[in-house]
Amino acid sequence: MNIVVLGASGQLGSCLKKVAAERNITDISFPSEQDGNILDSDLLDKLFTAEKPGFVINCAAYTAVDKAEDEQDICRKVNRDGAAWPAKNTKPH
Repeated sequence: MNIVVLGASGQLGSCLKKVAAERNITDISFPSEQDGNILDSDLLDKLFTAEKPGFVINCAAYTAVDKAEDEQDICRKVNRDGAAWPAKNTKPH
């Protein structure tokens, strides 16, 4: 069963990618932000249609805590809205 990891270039996603490589786990994909941008539902729809993931691990996050008050809109888009679409639209295959 294929697993898609969103936010693969971030701290947690990079760690998962490293562990998957070390353990030779091959049924997991780590799309770039250009291919799996959490804020682009059309792009995610194309990705999920192509990958047909059984599971999605969302590691995408707005983590600039010191900027969050000044950048509330993007923080909410990533951490709230961006996380909602995969949760609502991922169907096990």
